[in-house]
Amino acid sequence: TVVLTDWRILLDQEGAQYAAGLLPNDCTVRFTTRIVRSDPGIREFMTQSGRRYLLDGPPASDPVLLSRIQMHGLSKFLFESILATQQLWLAMELATH
Repeated sequence: TVVLTDWRILLDQEGAQYAAGLLPNDCTVRFTTRIVRSDPGIREFMTQSGRRYLLDGPPASDPVLLSRIQMHGLSKFLFESILATQQLWLAMELATH
């Protein structure tokens, strides 16, 4: 399982969801393949490649990091979705309280 911090959800042109975030103790932004299954209760999802990811902490809010995610996402034709990020964060919060 790969842990991502300071994460965001991105969408492709068909609306499929992807995630981007930082690896713990690293400045590397990691982009996932398409999310195929998620469980907000345990903050985990599986991608098309079969890799499991755990979202640690809240979505990214640092403007510099958000800019990096947006720019790298655009190079892959992925667009940050504030709504999808907020919906997942809310579901995670509700599941843990």
